[in-house]
Amino acid sequence: MWQSIKVYSKLIAITIVIIYALAFVYTNSAKAVTFWWWYNRELQTSVLFLTAGAFIAGVLAWVLFRALWKTLRQLRTVRARAKTEQMERDVAEMKAKASILKTRPGGVQVEPLSDRIG
Repeated sequence: MWQSIKVYSKLIAITIVIIYALAFVYTNSAKAVTFWWWYNRELQTSVLFLTAGAFIAGVLAWVLFRALWKTLRQLRTVRARAKTEQMERDVAEMKAKASILKTRPGGVQVEPLSDRIG
């Protein structure tokens, strides 16, 4: 029962959208409009083509914006990763230098500075 109501409601919604689209195309295909796009440059076209062009331009702008956003996010990630790797290399280098300084040839022991003071 609920499935049939769901199917019929989807069918009615799709039918309404199709009827609206056909009415939109029929109404706006004959109406002429002057589109200004630069100084002393105008284009005579129908409202339908102008609407379609605006829609396509919006989609392209969104795709470009999203690609730019993802690229910027990737650049931030790469910079953070490079900074982390550089810090890891620096720590490894400091540890290597510290291990060289701790070992003395011939087993010479150095007493800590705190023992000499007190």
